[in-house]
Amino acid sequence: MKRTPFGSWPCSIARTVDLLGDWWTPLVLREAYYDSKRFGEFEAALKIGRNILTQRLNRRAGHADGDALFDAIVANPAGVTFTADGWDDVWAYVRRPDRRFTVAIPELLSQLPGLNRTGPGWVSDAYPFVLTAGERRSFTANTIIRDPRWRRRDTEGALRISAVDAARLGLSDGDPARVSTERGSAEARVEITDAMQPGHVSLPNGYGVDHPEHGSSGVAPNELTSLHLRDPIAGTPWHKHVPARVEPVTAAD
Repeated sequence: MKRTPFGSWPCSIARTVDLLGDWWTPLVLREAYYDSKRFGEFEAALKIGRNILTQRLNRRAGHADGDALFDAIVANPAGVTFTADGWDDVWAYVRRPDRRFTVAIPELLSQLPGLNRTGPGWVSDAYPFVLTAGERRSFTANTIIRDPRWRRRDTEGALRISAVDAARLGLSDGDPARVSTERGSAEARVEITDAMQPGHVSLPNGYGVDHPEHGSSGVAPNELTSLHLRDPIAGTPWHKHVPARVEPVTAAD
């Protein structure tokens, strides 16, 4: 069977599996994340033959076909068995004849000489700050819906900023500030810290998700990130280097 190349697809998962091996399963998962629900939707999105898709799903999940698998997912929200692999199956996912993983990727190696640049390269007069949208802090998680009462510190997810920038903007600890990117804007309380260099601000990951009983708190980082600013090789949107603007929130606002 001729292998479908994914190296030019605008998707980090597609480009990664194009290099590392067994490709259809993570792409099926990707389409499920994008809200495909029926067998035909997966078939059309992936441009995969019905026999191949059925074979893959059948081999991995033990369901009669793709529709049966997706019906099982809907009927069992706590989870279903998607794959059952033993140690004998591990090397089947490494398709290279020499059974080695490729780490010397020419497209990545060509970028190394430019990594020693000083200063951010994508800021502008409109967005002079570099925002880390998703800094890992105590009492945060990725996209797990967590009870906000669990957080003993940083309960609202502060916008961390350097003392130099805070003074220039007229901000004090605890003041509300608006952080804006080309995607959107959000408000957060300021935390002045020497952990941030001038020109850099950060918001934590794991905030801005709804809890069924206690609502949400903090800013969802994805609300500030854009598909236009993304890694040129993997296609992943930037989260740690987002051009942003920070402004005080006044009573008039």
